[in-house]
Amino acid sequence: MHRFHGQFVLHNQSENIYEEWHTSQIGNFRLETESSLPVTSIITADGYSIGLFLGYTISPTNQYAPKVTSVPQTLDLDNAAALENWIYSWRGRYVVVISISGIGTRLYLDAIGSMSCVYSITQQFCSSSTQLQPLHVWDEDLARTYGMPESGKFYPAGMTPFQSIRRVMPNFFLDLETMSTYRHWPQHSFKRPDDTADLITQIQSRLSDNIYTVAQEHGIYLSLTAGRDSRMLLAAARGMLDNIKLFTYDSQRITVDIHIARQIAAKNNLSWRLLPSTLPSAQDLEEWQVNVGHCVAGSIWQHSKDFSQLTSTHMRMPGLGGEIGRSYYWQPYDRSDSIIRAPELLLRMHLPTDTTSLRNVDDWLASLPSWLDTYDVLDLAYIEHRLGCWAGPSLYGSDPYFLGQLVPFGDRYLIERMLSLPPHYRQKQEMTRDIICEAWPELLSFPFNRYTGIRYHFSRTGMRYHVRRLKRMMQYHTGYPRQRA
Repeated sequence: MHRFHGQFVLHNQSENIYEEWHTSQIGNFRLETESSLPVTSIITADGYSIGLFLGYTISPTNQYAPKVTSVPQTLDLDNAAALENWIYSWRGRYVVVISISGIGTRLYLDAIGSMSCVYSITQQFCSSSTQLQPLHVWDEDLARTYGMPESGKFYPAGMTPFQSIRRVMPNFFLDLETMSTYRHWPQHSFKRPDDTADLITQIQSRLSDNIYTVAQEHGIYLSLTAGRDSRMLLAAARGMLDNIKLFTYDSQRITVDIHIARQIAAKNNLSWRLLPSTLPSAQDLEEWQVNVGHCVAGSIWQHSKDFSQLTSTHMRMPGLGGEIGRSYYWQPYDRSDSIIRAPELLLRMHLPTDTTSLRNVDDWLASLPSWLDTYDVLDLAYIEHRLGCWAGPSLYGSDPYFLGQLVPFGDRYLIERMLSLPPHYRQKQEMTRDIICEAWPELLSFPFNRYTGIRYHFSRTGMRYHVRRLKRMMQYHTGYPRQRA
């Protein structure tokens, strides 16, 4: 596996660290990028260079990873809010480094932090992975508490298992001159109209645009499972199926994912294949951990070698982020004014409640605007912890196998609209159904996450259904349970 494929370092040292990497100067900082990482120069209307996009971007005019872009002539570069609005009119998987006299030198992540970044205050050094930092000394207590990588957990709230190394979280920017992070979003509450039709149309249309823009330039891989997010992406990709290839992990036994994916592919004559499970060697697993900075693990760690069977000249578009519209960390008893504290939030994320984690999550809660309701807090927890601290770094482990990876849901436009859907609508998982109904309604003839036909009746889901049905029939015929007089 190629070490640090598509990664970068940013520092104020006078000499290059990696001789074969590309070098750029931004303000007082030297940026080095591995050769496969796309770079877009940002220039003013007068032709002055003020920064760079690093990564797999889609511009506001639906261009994929242009070499150069100009900021709008009307943009006030000293207005940080206006600049941020322009940055987040882009979408995809990227980091932005920008240097302007009025606001200094800053680093921004994409809307879900899918291109991850860590920094060290003591070393004045910024990089994609902890392993690219000049010094990375283990925080033995924290590493022991999380039991990584065997536990498959992740480090939330910007923590890493190394002393003095922190992760930049989505919706925060890094001031490179002070090596401090500051929250910049959200800036307003989310309006939640009862009529969702317009929002669904906007979400479906933008999701399709994000896939189309990349598919016009490159072949695309999408995974296909029995779940909701992969089905939404497939529906949104309907108009570009000639450039789309689908795959499903083959675990050497028939799973509900294989069962449903095979039916969808056969019914619609799609380019689909089972991806046989390849046992990774100890060296493969260690290389993956090096690329992700020893910060995440889980099933993707064990499956990453499987990607070597795919065509490396294609882009991969994972379904990460679809859960933003599906109340991922919500519970049925939550209300808009419920109080969420650090211990409960960590338990919802299935993470330890040790002193260090509690302190960091408390700090994160304190960074939130006071006007957010409970649903907003839980949604931001998903975006900033689950996506920013788990999904973002994990993608570096898969990068060597693809031309690039871009998350179609990594888009501020989409996020704002998903967060604007009414809570009761999202709790019923209606967003998925309505997006698919608008883009490709025939895909709704296949159930989500359950078998069809005879397999359903002998599956756990089917057996539970039959037991419940039998109980209702017995109660009907016997009159039990009887009502009290």
